[in-house]
Amino acid sequence: MKRWYAIHTFSGQENNIKKHIEQMIEREGVQDKFGQVIVPTREVVSNVRGRRRVSTQNLYPAYIIIEMELDELTQHLVSTINGVTHFAGMTRASRVPIPRSKSRTPLAKMSASRKVPSRTLWAS
Repeated sequence: MKRWYAIHTFSGQENNIKKHIEQMIEREGVQDKFGQVIVPTREVVSNVRGRRRVSTQNLYPAYIIIEMELDELTQHLVSTINGVTHFAGMTRASRVPIPRSKSRTPLAKMSASRKVPSRTLWAS
């Protein structure tokens, strides 16, 4: 059964690591064990010097959310990608997925931010 897991990565490298994970899934032929790979982001609208600016901001910097069946093979494949530091909330003895109630939260925040961007205003 596929569950959601949080993967800690190097900050600022989330999109590159996501691309590498997707390439690894395709190369190894394990598409049936993986679902979505998400870098949770939102759009932020700001006014800088009187101009409206829309930018993308990470909801959880340095984290990637991945849906997968966790076993020794899939954990090893993801853990050995350069830039992945560890699975969040895991120890060697236990594997803790994101609870179902919380796994919907990043997806809901992302879809809501696309409909109505937040209005963060600051001047520099």
